[in-house]
Amino acid sequence: MKRPSNQHTQWLKKISLSALIAVCLFMPELLWHKFSFILHVFYEVVSFALEESLIHGLGMQKYYAQMAVFYFFWMLGIILFARFLGRLPYLIQSLKTQLALFGLRIRKLISETWFASSAWQRIKFVLLQLLFLASGLMFLLT
Repeated sequence: MKRPSNQHTQWLKKISLSALIAVCLFMPELLWHKFSFILHVFYEVVSFALEESLIHGLGMQKYYAQMAVFYFFWMLGIILFARFLGRLPYLIQSLKTQLALFGLRIRKLISETWFASSAWQRIKFVLLQLLFLASGLMFLLT
């Protein structure tokens, strides 16, 4: 089977991330509740399985097994948070680069549109912007 090209993979990643963000933004509250409930049940199942394996596999008492599972999950959370903090400068720099590139693309698109339009379209655009500015100023002064 042929591997997809790097450009195709990047495109798929962008589409997947966009879809995930759209789902998160438009997901109703009831679905958020159900999703968090499912995650909580999954956490409880995993912790119960670990606890039972410590009780029956290693012969620990229930209290100590519960404490071991509890601190294991705390340690896992701290390790994941530390890894996130380690990658945070890279993520911030990547975000800054992406925002700068987005700004350059928008600037290029606007300048191309401006130079492609006729003088009459430019005059109408400037007058319309001036009208909006004046009406906004009058609204604020009243």
